[in-house]
Amino acid sequence: MEGMVKKYQQKFRKVKEEMSRWDELQSRLLSQFRNSSFIIQREEFHGIVFFLNKILRDGRQLVKAGSIQAAPKQLQQRIGIKPSLADCLDGLSLIYEMHQSEYGNYSLLNVLHFPPPHCK
Repeated sequence: MEGMVKKYQQKFRKVKEEMSRWDELQSRLLSQFRNSSFIIQREEFHGIVFFLNKILRDGRQLVKAGSIQAAPKQLQQRIGIKPSLADCLDGLSLIYEMHQSEYGNYSLLNVLHFPPPHCK
């Protein structure tokens, strides 16, 4: 009986070693994923949101200055089935706000889902 207990103790030691190895690998995986997520998030998503914001600002600038000088009534005016200038600006604004909000969600998920590893 005592011999069987010792065999089980050996097996549990091996299991404990493998579990420690698992924890180490998981910690490394999460760290690498966090780093790659941060790079993608910072460079690519931020770049798209920045671009959309620039397009929105440019669109607003076209209405305020430049060659159009649109009055409020002209902003609502439609030519055939095409959208009005106000519709275009609202659409650009909505697209920008949606993507900016989603980018913020990615940042938040990255912080909440991958907390810093605990010190051992």
